Amino acid sequence: MTTSPSLTNLSGTTTAVPPSTTDNPHIISKATQPIPASTDPTAFQFPPHYSFPPFFTLQPVLATRTSQLHSWSQLIQSYCHHHRIFTLTLIDALQTPLFSNARLSRRLSLRDARSIIQWMTTLEGQNRAEWISASKNNKKSSPADEEGMGKCWIYWRRPEEWAVALEESRRAMLRGGRSFMAWMVSFWLRA
Repeated sequence: MTTSPSLTNLSGTTTAVPPSTTDNPHIISKATQPIPASTDPTAFQFPPHYSFPPFFTLQPVLATRTSQLHSWSQLIQSYCHHHRIFTLTLIDALQTPLFSNARLSRRLSLRDARSIIQWMTTLEGQNRAEWISASKNNKKSSPADEEGMGKCWIYWRRPEEWAVALEESRRAMLRGGRSFMAWMVSFWLRA
């Protein structure tokens, strides 16, 4: 990945936590304080469940885990779309706010991140990711890359969705009488 955005923008909601053992209403746990909204209007807005500590541990109950995998998939797609990221190297991505919530001191494990991406490569995960094989690059690779699980494409728009968007944009250009160059600039700014 090229750049990683700073952790300045998390959800503006309050996280529910178990009742405290203290009866003092003036003592507020760090976890129950609202997460401040960013002053940067272009910063990524994390969903409320990003502030829930169990979100960073894959759940053992199948129904809960499936819901969690859907939530992770949506988060990864939204984050990558916002930052115009098309490929993820898991080792590097684990250090970014996508997989690490500094406020909660929680981070997704490499094993769990691989499981999420692997799920995203399936029909159930809507084929929203694809592993990039190290053998295609003919470079020395790490053990994770040798397993084919070190780097992946993230399809926040699948190829067929890009084709539809390009065709719709091309038709709009023809109706509006714009030049091809103006159309390309406007298309990529909206993507």
